Amino acid sequence: MTHYRATWSTLLRIISVAAALICVGVAIQERHALAFGDFRSLDFWFGVLPLALLIGAALCTVRGYSLTPEAILIHRLCWKTKLLRQGLESAEYQPDILRHSLRSFGNGGLFSFTGWYHNRTLGSYRAYATDIHRTVVLRLSGKTIVLTPDEPERFVSELMRKQSCHP
Repeated sequence: MTHYRATWSTLLRIISVAAALICVGVAIQERHALAFGDFRSLDFWFGVLPLALLIGAALCTVRGYSLTPEAILIHRLCWKTKLLRQGLESAEYQPDILRHSLRSFGNGGLFSFTGWYHNRTLGSYRAYATDIHRTVVLRLSGKTIVLTPDEPERFVSELMRKQSCHP
């Protein structure tokens, strides 16, 4: 099994720090409501929801990718997402392919770019990304997936080499 890191782009760092500061700042503003624990209070929920968002996004962050003979593993904070290699049609390093994408549903930069996106080049796709410049496009059984391993060219080369050995 070969492992690739998911390095953070400067944009992801800026968005993550700014959003985390906003979430913590809102929670601090509502600290009195949080201390009293009045679930019926709107102020209580204004304090809890930003913290829940922050924790949820942190848990879903992409930490890296591994190639196994059967699958591509996307390492999250507490679990792995498995993409079966069966049905892999192509893998291509396409730098900056995330640019000009619209998010349909997902996370747009709080610790990762994950979820469902759309752009003119790819159409609809699923992203598990941390670096908008190191983008690898996978075509898997009619689905398009975008990953961002730290060594995208090596990742594609190894993936396709292993794919030809394991039809």
